[in-house]
Amino acid sequence: MSTLFARTRHHIALSVLYSLPCALFVTILDAGTRLIQKQSLTPSLVLFMFFVYGFALALVAIPVSPFSSHLRKVFNSAHTARYIVMLLSFAFIGAPLLFVLFLWFLRITDAHLRSVFDMIGTFLVVSGSTLVASLFVAFLDRIRAFESVRLVTTLVIGACILSVLLFSGLYVYLAFEWQAAGWVPVFLLLVVLYPLMSLLTGNMRLPSFLSWVLIFSFLAFFALAHVTATFSPAATKGLTAKETPSSRLVKVVWHIIDFDRDGFAYVWGGGDCDDLDSSINPAQIDVPNNGIDEDCDGEDAVVPEERANKSTQRVYFARKDDVRRYNVVFVCIDAMRADHVSLLGYNRKTTPTLERLATSSWVFENAISPSATTRETVPSLMTGLYPSRIEWVKNDEIWQIPETTPQLSDILKKAGYKTIAIVDEWLDRFLPSFKKGFDHFEVPYGTGKWLQFGQQAAPFIAFSAIKQIEQMPKSALFFMYLQFEAPHHPYVNHPEVPTFGQKDIDRYDAEIAYADYYLGVLVNYLQFKGLLDRTILVVFADHGEEFGEHGQFQHSRQIYVESVHVPLLIRIPGEKALRVKDRVSLVDVFPTVLDALGLKNEGLSPDGVSLFYLLSPEARSIAGERYIFSELRVIAEGGEKFLKAVYYGPHKLIWEVETGKRWLFDVNEDPQEKSPISSEETEQALMRSLKEHVQGSYHMP
Repeated sequence: MSTLFARTRHHIALSVLYSLPCALFVTILDAGTRLIQKQSLTPSLVLFMFFVYGFALALVAIPVSPFSSHLRKVFNSAHTARYIVMLLSFAFIGAPLLFVLFLWFLRITDAHLRSVFDMIGTFLVVSGSTLVASLFVAFLDRIRAFESVRLVTTLVIGACILSVLLFSGLYVYLAFEWQAAGWVPVFLLLVVLYPLMSLLTGNMRLPSFLSWVLIFSFLAFFALAHVTATFSPAATKGLTAKETPSSRLVKVVWHIIDFDRDGFAYVWGGGDCDDLDSSINPAQIDVPNNGIDEDCDGEDAVVPEERANKSTQRVYFARKDDVRRYNVVFVCIDAMRADHVSLLGYNRKTTPTLERLATSSWVFENAISPSATTRETVPSLMTGLYPSRIEWVKNDEIWQIPETTPQLSDILKKAGYKTIAIVDEWLDRFLPSFKKGFDHFEVPYGTGKWLQFGQQAAPFIAFSAIKQIEQMPKSALFFMYLQFEAPHHPYVNHPEVPTFGQKDIDRYDAEIAYADYYLGVLVNYLQFKGLLDRTILVVFADHGEEFGEHGQFQHSRQIYVESVHVPLLIRIPGEKALRVKDRVSLVDVFPTVLDALGLKNEGLSPDGVSLFYLLSPEARSIAGERYIFSELRVIAEGGEKFLKAVYYGPHKLIWEVETGKRWLFDVNEDPQEKSPISSEETEQALMRSLKEHVQGSYHMP
């Protein structure tokens, strides 16, 4: 009896010993992730915390683990085993110190770490959870009273339980509505199923190695079923929102049980409401009024009243109806993101010319590009249509604007304007349909010479524009479209402007200043010639630029804020300076210019509205709260995929069409779009607006 009591007491002590570190690990992991999302705790500090915790765990657990027992047998010496264990333990605390020194030596900042924290976090979950699992299994192993546990068996245990812990750890790591109570059934499931499976495998008289494999493969299956079944809908989408080992494992399970082979399973968070029909899954577009829920959102789509009445909606809001004879100049500064423009508050003096123009212009602080790539933004700007509403000619990798779609250059040419485009060679090579409507189209440094002159193209553009104006009669009206290549990658420093440093981000800022400098040359010329006050000047960027904020670089990959939030300045003669915080779109430029010129074409149905509505409370009430869209066809990753985003009020929803993945952000609280939120009602409302927007779209798979 005393022996039994002693063993029971021993097992209780071990249970407490192993349960507390496990609970502590989960708590630290969850708290650390949440703090990172609020940006009040940096990833490097979290890494340091985990290594210190691993050191403490090693000091407590390793001496009583099967590994320690194995070492004592191998070396036939408890002292030698103890020294080895201590050496390994000190490695735990030495690693973070070396890691911090490594970061300091390479001048790696927390911003860099944050961009790859998905990968680091997953590694921490896997390695830390496996360590805890091995200790827990060792405790169970003692209950089974095995005479000894070999090292290889311990390793097999860790490998087999890995899948269980991947999903369980991910549940915390994603921090989507995690509740501690969700872990209780998983723990009980392991406790109950363990003796059952050990009994079954024992009766089969399998080798110990295979026995452990079967036991924990079986447990992994049921733990996966439980963990994914307890996810909220938002958490289910979060499960596969990031490319991690966990998300890949989920996709493998989905593939096995996906009966209609459409990429979505009926259970375990797959979201397929009819797994026998491949035309029904969360990635489908719901056909309105057919009685079938193709997209599995719980209801059939209806034709939206807003879309049905599109042609009757008011587009123009200018106070004057007479035709006004102004020249029009568009200046596109390629890849200039809004948060690197000093006009909008950036701490480096990157855009002094824009700041000077702002004293007599409309400045839009929250302008959204309709796409994150030139090949789609420029067509939208010139037609007033979102990418989904352009009837793309799809006979090439780069889709083209159809001949039948009127562009601003066509309309102004018919109105008697001399139309001129002076651009970099990429528009000439990849978007030849843009040329339609221009009397003069020029790549001033010559097509095929981009490597030689592309990064020094700004003076070519500015002085070619001046040359064209000089050659025109003074009474001529002209529309001129200019595309400044800088600050498009690759980034270089220029002698005309200050050098901010040698990092990519520093050279990028210098490129913005370089483009702004030559914009200043053009503006000074227009002012000297007396043309500035007879010219509508529109300065904008076609898209932003990424520097790893969401794991990508440059552009044309994603539609997060750094890619689609762009500067927009409009100078209209006779209009007072205005600073606008309202969210607007570049598709609004098309009707705004026509409105300012008095060339209202009621036969057109642009998606944008004239920004003159911002001048009048009455017009604001007519325009109402607006949905702003951004779209992207990604073709640079060995195939194509389609991304859609909608802004409304404080929220933004991103939708990856092929997979059905969605990310919802509160852009007021999280302007950098780092921490997706969960709000089923808001997400469903925004998703309905997105699906209505793409009904009959030409910009879909």
